[in-house]
Amino acid sequence: MGIYTKASGVWYNTDLRVKSGGVWYNTDPYVKSGGVWKKLYPDIAASRPSEYITPAGGAGSQSFAGQSIGTAALNRLLVIAVTMKNSVAAPVITVDGVTATLIASHLYTGSTPDIFAGIYTIPKPTGTTATIGFTMSGTGFYGWGLWAVYTDNQVPADVYSEGGNAGGNTISGPITVTYSGGFILSVVCSHSESFAFTPVGCTEARDAATGGTSAGRHWEGYVSPAAAGTPTVGADQGSAVVKALATASWNRL
Repeated sequence: MGIYTKASGVWYNTDLRVKSGGVWYNTDPYVKSGGVWKKLYPDIAASRPSEYITPAGGAGSQSFAGQSIGTAALNRLLVIAVTMKNSVAAPVITVDGVTATLIASHLYTGSTPDIFAGIYTIPKPTGTTATIGFTMSGTGFYGWGLWAVYTDNQVPADVYSEGGNAGGNTISGPITVTYSGGFILSVVCSHSESFAFTPVGCTEARDAATGGTSAGRHWEGYVSPAAAGTPTVGADQGSAVVKALATASWNRL
């Protein structure tokens, strides 16, 4: 049960807020454990235990058995970052036969071939391995990275996507987190496999050509913000080629 305060005839939840000078401020509650003060809602932890990048020539729909999904926990959320070149629709992603939810994506169809960047999520509290299903129309060049994200707040705080025949080298966008210690994941697909990416506002987790020569490029970046705000997150490829971006953020409380 929450702690409430009545102001101007309205009841407000003050579990995480204090009023000062007529203004309500968010506060970060702490608890003392073993003589040490710790956040009641700890920073989000995340790891990247498995991935797949298509070999030369690309590939079609596949099932990837025995993929590592991190340590089992009640608050584990699997987040899968996906890119595709030669796509005509968003792929269907399953984990042990259960369909993951697409929360952020951009499918750019203004060029040949099409490109796609997307982020999928599915809660998975049990197990350390799983079968990842990837269903697409036809064949293409693609990559995915699977993240194990540990958070009690599994609803995205914000999502952002864009794409097209970029007039510049950078594709990025604003993404909001309400508290420090959250988690932001960004994924970019590019037409060109030849130019490596440089991260913008984040740490690079993966930068790889999908399928070799004449294929696309798969990139992932992440950040655990030290402060609340709306940072700009994405990547600079050093070349004005067609790109697609998808980004999502999570708050720790």
